[in-house]
Amino acid sequence: MTAADVNSSTPNWSALIFRTLSVISKPSLLEDADTAKKAEALRGLYTLWYAAGTSLGILPALPGQQKDVLPHFAIDLPLTGTAAIKDGRLGYTNKTLTWQNTEQSLLPTAPGRILAPSTVGQVVSAVKAAAASGENVRCIGHGNSWTPVFFDAGATVIFTAELLLPSGKRIELIGSDADGSPLVRIAPGVQAGELSQWTDDNAVLLNYSALPAQVATTMPRMAGAISTGSHGKGLGFGAIADFVHSIKIVNGAGEVIEYTASHPLFNEARFNFGLMGIIVEIVFAFSSRTQYPDLPFVYDNNTFPTLREVFGRPDAAAYIKAQTPHFDGSKWDPLDDKLWITAATRAAIPSDGTQPKKFNNDALSKPNLALNAATYLGWLIAEIAQQTGDLDLQVLSASVQVVLLQNVVVKSGLKTLPSQIHYQPGLQQDHIYDFELCFKVSEDFQNVVDAWNAAVSIAKDIIVQYGSNALNVAVEWRFTGGSSVTLEGNHGEPDDIYCWIDVLGNVWTPHWDEFVKRVFDAWTVISPDSPPKPHWAKWNALTEEQLLHSGQGVPQTYWETYVKKVMDPQIAAFRPAVAAADPAGVFRNEYLDNLLGIGQA
Repeated sequence: MTAADVNSSTPNWSALIFRTLSVISKPSLLEDADTAKKAEALRGLYTLWYAAGTSLGILPALPGQQKDVLPHFAIDLPLTGTAAIKDGRLGYTNKTLTWQNTEQSLLPTAPGRILAPSTVGQVVSAVKAAAASGENVRCIGHGNSWTPVFFDAGATVIFTAELLLPSGKRIELIGSDADGSPLVRIAPGVQAGELSQWTDDNAVLLNYSALPAQVATTMPRMAGAISTGSHGKGLGFGAIADFVHSIKIVNGAGEVIEYTASHPLFNEARFNFGLMGIIVEIVFAFSSRTQYPDLPFVYDNNTFPTLREVFGRPDAAAYIKAQTPHFDGSKWDPLDDKLWITAATRAAIPSDGTQPKKFNNDALSKPNLALNAATYLGWLIAEIAQQTGDLDLQVLSASVQVVLLQNVVVKSGLKTLPSQIHYQPGLQQDHIYDFELCFKVSEDFQNVVDAWNAAVSIAKDIIVQYGSNALNVAVEWRFTGGSSVTLEGNHGEPDDIYCWIDVLGNVWTPHWDEFVKRVFDAWTVISPDSPPKPHWAKWNALTEEQLLHSGQGVPQTYWETYVKKVMDPQIAAFRPAVAAADPAGVFRNEYLDNLLGIGQA
C-alpha cells in the first residue's frame, strides 16, 4: 500500500480536540489564531460530531472509514482492501503517508511500502523480494512501544495481524508438555485481550490453566509483546517470553525456522526486537496451573491507603518485603496522596459453587459509548489542566480519578487470572509517556523503597518549582521472578525477585523530560553493585526528535551510554544470534543498530 491507496485517516483525537477547545474557549487565542488554526478548530468540531454520530448509528460511515471510530479513536485506521490496519496510527504528515506509535510519543515515520500478508507464504515471498532488492523490512505489532524500535523511513513495513494458523484458526490447544502444562498455539497477530478471552472461554478444556505473565492492556499483539521484552506480574514468573514453548520465525533468507528449547538460539529468538526475522507462529506453555495445581483462581484485594501509611513507616522496607508474596502492584498519584495496592492471593475452586469474575474482552477493549466519553473527557481535562498550569484543576482531576478507581473501576473479589490481569477498561485509550527500569530487589528491599521515594520526592519538587504536576498519571511497580531470556531486564534465576518501577505522565505534560532525567539520575545510582536495567518497550530516550509536545530533551548518548554499560554482557550474547538469522541485515533498524551494536564484531 502506498500513499495513493489511502484517502483519509482517523484524526489525532487528543491533539485535535484539545486544540479545538483551546481555540474556541480563549478569546485571546481566537483573536491571534491564523486562518489555519481556525480551520483546524472547525474541522475538530466536525470530526468530533461525526465520530459521535457514526458511533451511535445516526450518521452513515464515510467510504474507507470504520464505523466505530469513537470507541476505537486511538487505533481505527483507513480500510485497505478487505482488512483494516489497526496497529498504531496511519495518517499524513505534509501530504506524505506516515505511521506513528499508538501513544503518539514518537515522530511519524514514512514507510516505503506497507504489506499485510494473510499467509506465511506471502511473508516468505515479501522477505525474499526485499532481500533481493536490498530493502529493509520491519514487522509491526500494535505499536505500543515508547521506544523507536519500529522502522526507518523508506522501509517495507509488514503487519501480520491477519495471519492465520495452518488450521485456519488464530488460537488452538495442541496438547501438553512434559509437566502437563497446556500448549497453546497462536497466530502472531493475536491480541492480549483476544488470548485472555479464549482462555476464559476454554477454562474447563485448559483445566483452568492460563498464561500467568501478561500485559495489563488488551490491545497489544502477542508477537509484539514478546518482541519488546514485555512482562506481567507475580513472583516466580519471568517475562512473557519465558512462557514461549516454541516459535517460528521467517529469517533474512526467507526460511521458516522453528526455535525450541533444544535450539542453541532459543533464548535469543524468544525476544529479539524483530532483528532475527518475522514471527509467524508462537506456542505458549500455560503453566500457572502446573505451579498452583489446586489454586487456579485469584482473590483480588484492592486497597487505597495513604502514602504515609505504607512508605512513611519506619520499617517500610521490611513491611513491603513481608507483603510481597501477594503484593502484585501499586500506583500513586502525588496530588491525591493515595496508593492503589493490588494484592492477589491464589484461590481454590469454591466448594459452594461461587463463580469467579471472568474476563470480558468486549467490555475492556470496546467499552460502551458512555464509558468511552467519560474516560476520554477525564483525560482531556487532565491534559488541559497541564497546559493551563492550574494546579487546583490538576488536584481535582487526580481526586476524581481516585474516586472512580475506588468506587467504579476496581472491584475486589474472586477472579480468573485473565480478569485480574486486565483490570481497567479504557486503559488503551490513554496517551501517555512511560519510563521504566527493572531493579533486582535487594535482600532487605531497601533499594526499591529508595527508588519509589526518589520518584515521589522529585515529583513534589517539580510541583514546588513549576506549579505543575509532571507525574500526573502514576508511579507504579510490579514484582516478578527472574527470566532465562537473554535480553530481558530481569535476566536471572526464577526465584530472584525483580521490581519493575515506572513513572507515567500524559503526553502534554510540561517539564516531563526534566522530571524523567532527574528520576533516571536518582534511580541509576541506588544499586551500584546491581544497577537497574531497562524495560525495552518503555526506554524512551526523550531526545529533541522524540519529544513531540514539550521539552528540550537531552542528548541521545546520555541514555544509550548507560544501557550499553549495564546490558553489555547480555547484548554481547545476543549479537551472534542476529548475525546467524539475518547476516544481510534485512531486518535492521538504525536505532537498534546503534544501541545494540548490531554489525559490530
